[in-house]
Amino acid sequence: MTKAQRNQRIAVLVSGQVRSDESDLREIVKSCEEIGADIFLSLWKKRGVKGFGGGQGLTQLARVFGNELALVLPRYWIGSNMRKVFTDTRGIIPDLGELNIEKLATILPGAHIAVLDDREDLSTQYMDSNSLRMLYMIDHCNQMKQAKEADQDFKYDIVVRHRPDIKLNYRRAIEVYSRSGKTVVPRSDDSKPHQLHDIFWVASSAVDDTLSALYGRAKQTQESGWNGIHVELKNWTVENQIDVVKENIVVAGIDAASFSAVDTQRLSATNFVDAVFKRKLDVESAGGELLCATFEPVFSAVVGGTRPVSEQIENILPDIAAQKIRPKIMLN
Repeated sequence: MTKAQRNQRIAVLVSGQVRSDESDLREIVKSCEEIGADIFLSLWKKRGVKGFGGGQGLTQLARVFGNELALVLPRYWIGSNMRKVFTDTRGIIPDLGELNIEKLATILPGAHIAVLDDREDLSTQYMDSNSLRMLYMIDHCNQMKQAKEADQDFKYDIVVRHRPDIKLNYRRAIEVYSRSGKTVVPRSDDSKPHQLHDIFWVASSAVDDTLSALYGRAKQTQESGWNGIHVELKNWTVENQIDVVKENIVVAGIDAASFSAVDTQRLSATNFVDAVFKRKLDVESAGGELLCATFEPVFSAVVGGTRPVSEQIENILPDIAAQKIRPKIMLN
């Protein structure tokens, strides 16, 4: 960092759900100390892994079950239908307990911490149904930052905002922002120019206020009119004339060694297979009894580290094809 950058007031805002122990938060705070940043944490009290409440694409499901099982899931289940197949995930997603704010205050000295109970009024029927909860926490964390700014009559020069399950190269983030003068967002697929990813941003305090205010739009469109977080975030930057630069500053994510919950993924995968075997799912939405029976040996093989019996699967394929199943239900 340059001398000018060292003199800047920096805030790191971390919001969302913790999906591991406190070691990830310790690393984040340590990194903040290295750049002299104030840290604000707005966290859900209940720990947890990503479930079926948000998007259910392959990437999302890999976070829940690990790559191996996610890659062999029936394509019929992936997407909005996952919530129709598995209406109750309590027996699949492990209970990881709750955060304790007193403990966090002890191990994260100097951090501004808020631990919140879950809110049922933040649920939606969209495929990315977790977005409203996410934006609520982003806005809440932003309000904590604004409160300190108002109390001490100043504005932060740079604000870094991200989820608790990723680690950013803060020095790189500051350098890119300082050099470009633009809001830094994650690199994304060039084939989707009308979308922006939401896992982090680096901006001025004023722009952070504007981006956090997207929660207001999400709340207004809770019942209808929401186009998905990636499209809405892109539209919000255009509407508010926010120039962005895309940069890869993520150094560890939920699938990395220190920022993952491999044991939790394995337990979730085992519970998932058990749910399929015991038919703790909506069989009709899943594609019928024969399809479920076909994937039993596949799932067991993946979780057990063995090869499925191909003959068993091949013998049942004609019967599966002959089934009359309900069309996939798409959620708005």
